[in-house]
Amino acid sequence: MFSKNLSLLYFDTPPLPFVQRYGWYYRYSINFDKLQEAFQIFTGTHDFRSFCTGDHYRAGTVRKIDTIDIIKESSSSALQIVFTGERFMRHMIRRLVGAAIAVATRTDLSCTDLHTIFAAKNPSHSLPTAPACGLLLYKIIYRSY
Repeated sequence: MFSKNLSLLYFDTPPLPFVQRYGWYYRYSINFDKLQEAFQIFTGTHDFRSFCTGDHYRAGTVRKIDTIDIIKESSSSALQIVFTGERFMRHMIRRLVGAAIAVATRTDLSCTDLHTIFAAKNPSHSLPTAPACGLLLYKIIYRSY
């Protein structure tokens, strides 16, 4: 099974009232180079224990993210962030998006801090979790073996 999760982020200007509940409006300026660099850290096979919630993962917390695409919508000030992988844990995508946005907007955080959080394997870090609005399971593709 192969799935895609989509997160929608509005920046620069608030979204229209008709669509504001379908995304996260982030009012601070985003350094897009740092954002892409942060998302590159998450691609590949890693132990994502620091970016999930709960202790009920008997099968482990190692997951593989194949790609993370950042698509800027030309019609609005919105970013689509698309995660592609085989499976995700509870709140994993929201926590990854929140962490990447924090690194891309704050001067006191860097991608080195993300590496440190990965190594700690402790979900009790202070980086924010993105809100659930705008997050959706976009597609599931079943593979035949």
